[in-house]
This record gives sequence, C-alpha cells and structure tokens, in this order.
Amino acid sequence: MKLVGKAFVAVLVLFGLLAVVAVITGAEAPEEAEFELEDIMIEDDGKEVAISLDDVSEYVMGKIEDKIGSYPQGEMFFSCAYRAALLGISEVWSGEVPSRDDIRIVSSLPEPGSALCFQYITGTGPSMEDLRTEEGEFKIVLIDGTEVEDMSIEHLYELSEDIIAGDWKFEISRISTGETFEAVVKEDVFPEDFFELHKKVGFDRTASKKDEEVFTWRWTEIRDRFQGSEDYELFEGMEEPSPSSFVVATLIAIIIVISAMAVKI
Repeated sequence: MKLVGKAFVAVLVLFGLLAVVAVITGAEAPEEAEFELEDIMIEDDGKEVAISLDDVSEYVMGKIEDKIGSYPQGEMFFSCAYRAALLGISEVWSGEVPSRDDIRIVSSLPEPGSALCFQYITGTGPSMEDLRTEEGEFKIVLIDGTEVEDMSIEHLYELSEDIIAGDWKFEISRISTGETFEAVVKEDVFPEDFFELHKKVGFDRTASKKDEEVFTWRWTEIRDRFQGSEDYELFEGMEEPSPSSFVVATLIAIIIVISAMAVKI
C-alpha cells in the first residue's frame, strides 16, 4: 500500500508539473488583450494633439510619392520611427504630455520615411506650417558621427542604399531637462536576407521577380512587427512584462493542492 501511495503522489506531482507548464505557456489562461497601437500625444501651443499612425502615413507617403514616386516599403520605415518616438516619449516624460517644442529626436537612420515621421512629430518637416504652431528639433547623425546636412527626400533615399541593422537607433530627448532615451531596434527584427534584398531590389536593379516578391514579404513582415508587437520584442533593453495575476494565482493554487494531497497520503 505504501508503494501504491507513493506512486499516486508521484502521479499527482507529475500532473501538477504538467499543469504548471500549461499555465506558463498560456494553455488555459484567459486570452490576452490584442495589442493596440496608441496615438502619440503632444501639446502644441498649449493644445493637446493626438498623432496617429494614419496621420503619419498620409503625410509621409504623400511627400515621398511627390518626390520619388512609389515607395511602399516606406510604411515599414515610418512604422519603426513611430514606435521609437512613442516609446521614447513614454520613457522620458513618464506619462506627461510633452510640448512639441520640448522634443528633440536624433536618428542614425538615413532614410526618408523614418525622417519624415520624426519631422511630422517634431513639426520640422516640409509644409508643416498649417499643421503646427510650435516645432521641436530633429536631425540625422550617422553612426560614424557625421551629421546629414541635406535632408531632402531624394538625398535621404540615396543614403538609404547601404543601411544596416546597426543604423536603427533613435535618441528621443527632453530639451528642457536634457533627459534622453535611446531606442535601439533589435537585430532579430530583421530577416537575415533583408538588407541584401533592400539594396538589390531598390538600388542595384539586378533583382529577379522572385527577389522582388521575397523583398515585399520581408518588409511587410517587418512593418507588421512594428505595428503589432510589444516594445520588448522590438527594442533592446525593454523587459518582458511579469506574469499576470492569473498565472501567479494558478501556480500557487496548484502547489497548495499538490502539497495537501501529498500530506493526506
């Protein structure tokens, strides 16, 4: 009988451990709320302004198409810039709504879609006169320390030919205090062949139809990540949220039940 009892306890423990694994992996947990991309909230001349990704898209894509024509992958670039700005403002202002003229953004990424997004947020972009009263600061400083003086769309497009994963760094600063947050995109956000295809399809003009299709899949995948993933999945140094109260409570309950049953046997 003692052996039977011990075997029963062992079975209970095994099932308990399996239950723990199931809970940790979310097998029986309530469905998590879907990720929702927030608006960027700023103040301009004392008035609160909500900037949505759609607002940025309309501005950025319109400006680019006027200058260089179709540039669908621009969606990926401005989506990244939007997320970096949203995160940086949250980290630096800690829930406060920043004044537009107190925002400084320094990008290491020489590319027109991301640049126009940052210019829209800071109010420093072309044709912004009717869209803002105040303006902050924006500039591009390459990872070698060189500041980009020619900020035209055409020039930034040319510079974007040789971008690499290490270029996707963005400093968001509070001018009045000097406080700064650097948003650095994780390298694993980008598929291994992305930058090679970016150059081959967009600049070398040596791409096959298959290359063009794969490149479209790649930038679309990256865009979707920037529009639908959590900060810790995109940016270096961001911690994954701790387990929900449901997970913690369930783990405790499982431990208590197993202990109680073992004691009785």
